[in-house]
Amino acid sequence: MSPDRKTPPRPDGLADGLDALALAYVQNPTTIGRLLTAHAAHVTALDLAAVDYDATDATRAMRAAEADGTREALLGEITASDQLAEVIPLAAARRTPLAQNGHRA
Repeated sequence: MSPDRKTPPRPDGLADGLDALALAYVQNPTTIGRLLTAHAAHVTALDLAAVDYDATDATRAMRAAEADGTREALLGEITASDQLAEVIPLAAARRTPLAQNGHRA
């Protein structure tokens, strides 16, 4: 990013969410990759339905339900991965960058 451009504000928890997603992906790349692909397709379909004058309310509701479904599936996988982080010391260390021998940098 060029020096004259400012970093856009980020929602609270975004970094933690990305960390959890990355950990989940490393632990199960096939499932997470497929869920991310499906979710992206469903979100795109929902966005298109939202601006399509010919789309019915039922179509918009169906697209929203599809996006909600893949979002919930992703969150379920990420939550399961986060639970594993509690028992895997290396995964838990991701929350304290540069942690070595119990000390923070």
